[in-house]
Amino acid sequence: MFGNVLIDFLDAQALTIIQLTGIDLDELPVFVTDNVTAEALGYHSAFSVPNPEGTETFQTYLYTSWLDPALVPPIFADVSTFNHENLEWFNDPFVNNVVPVWKYPPESDPRAACSRNNLLEVGDPEGNGPTFDDFPALVVPIDGVDYHFEGLVMLPWFTDEVPSSAENGWYDFPATTDIKAPAVYCKQ
Repeated sequence: MFGNVLIDFLDAQALTIIQLTGIDLDELPVFVTDNVTAEALGYHSAFSVPNPEGTETFQTYLYTSWLDPALVPPIFADVSTFNHENLEWFNDPFVNNVVPVWKYPPESDPRAACSRNNLLEVGDPEGNGPTFDDFPALVVPIDGVDYHFEGLVMLPWFTDEVPSSAENGWYDFPATTDIKAPAVYCKQ
């Protein structure tokens, strides 16, 4: 059994906590719920903070759910969403890196569809959408506990590099063999 709260409610709580606790702008607050989602498994975001001299700085943060592997498929279990959101934050902390709208891989899956997503979201191609089950979670045992990591696409996938300039010509990580070609872009 797990719960689901409104994303606006959770986000308002996160913003209040950030503003009241004095978190430095160069720190990444990470909010984690146990077996609770917020209309999404996770997200990363940013908001502007006024500086005393009249300029603005951005504070970034992320939310992730931690879901029991006994309750959900492995692609959504334990660290999978944190892995997804953390690397999306790392690649696009201000949620403003625009890319062409891409199609969910693999192209060979008849369920592949236009994502309607024009952001550099490195976790979405393998973890969201109709074809997510084409990409099993990578299980990493640590001290006798299995943790589940989602595959993430790398920049060469978005930039249509053939071959990929990434290590060994990879387009994704850590599975590295799930995606063998760059993104297919959707006609607008």
